Amino acid sequence: MKGLAEELVKRGHYVQIVTRTCPKPKQYLDISLDDRVGLCRIKPILPIDIVAVPPTPGAVKAALSKGSFDVVHCHHAFTPISLMSISTAKKLDMTAVLTNHTISILYRSDLLWTPTSYLAFLLRRCIEKADTVVAVSKAAAEFISHFTGWRKITVIPNAVDTERFGRLNACKSHEPSILYLGRLVHRKGVHVLVKSMPHVLKEVPDAKLTIAGDGYMKTYLRFQARKLGVKRSVRFLSSIADEDVPRLYGESDVFVLPSLYGESFGISLLEAMASSKPIVASKVGGIPEVVQNRVTGLLVKSGSVRELAEAIVQLLSDRNLSRRLGTEARRIVERKYSWKVVATRIESLYKELTR
Repeated sequence: MKGLAEELVKRGHYVQIVTRTCPKPKQYLDISLDDRVGLCRIKPILPIDIVAVPPTPGAVKAALSKGSFDVVHCHHAFTPISLMSISTAKKLDMTAVLTNHTISILYRSDLLWTPTSYLAFLLRRCIEKADTVVAVSKAAAEFISHFTGWRKITVIPNAVDTERFGRLNACKSHEPSILYLGRLVHRKGVHVLVKSMPHVLKEVPDAKLTIAGDGYMKTYLRFQARKLGVKRSVRFLSSIADEDVPRLYGESDVFVLPSLYGESFGISLLEAMASSKPIVASKVGGIPEVVQNRVTGLLVKSGSVRELAEAIVQLLSDRNLSRRLGTEARRIVERKYSWKVVATRIESLYKELTR
């Protein structure tokens, strides 16, 4: 959202971001452009840091009414603030665009999700009020199609700041380095990655795994590393300053995203690709739309410790392959996933809707 706002401002548009207040200062948006960008924070009905808690009554209407907006672009299809913003925008005769970043288990199943969408009729009704729905991947489009007609859906991917992640900003150590960066939750499959480390270390004894992120599985993952005897080869990083993220990618040889399910896209994939890093990732959700097997990375069966370990070892051992995949990853990011390219598609969509 911030990246899109920055790019639209560069093109001469006025952008206002409406978001929730948050008790954790690090989660506030850092927008420091010029007077064409505004930031409006609205309070939830309860002082709880959960996205499912709706905003206070009238807060969304007050925020949208203050601006004479041509387009109200709502992100995340299943959060109260987005759904309320769609309904409010239409009441104020504004164009409403909704971006879906989400998929769930069995996301292709009509048998499961179409009846569910009609049972959750208020949710479906709000989504259908949007003038158009943007999905960040074909997988995300398939999932949201259970809640609205295909005719409304356009696939426009996420994007990445290619300049921020394109700089040579790290001194590479001599130790083979594996990176995972993301939330430490079950669906991300980080425990599968830790479980693969004994197999990796048999072939590459000096390999090191960095797990950067936080989540409810952190304590278990530390215990798992000790139990498997790989504690010295696994480093956990919790508090990561935003400015340090490019350095983490720069220090790594391989980026791994071992998701089990529910992965609609994976922003971290773009960050790794922009950093010219080869990827090992699961063949789930929208990942195969981003990572091309043996072109920009290696795709493995979800949950397979053996396949994951073999792919990591292959990239750590074959430097020529790793370099080729990383170089191609960077080229594809520049062509398809830079903010300049993606914002052009979004801007064209806005103009088409407001003609």
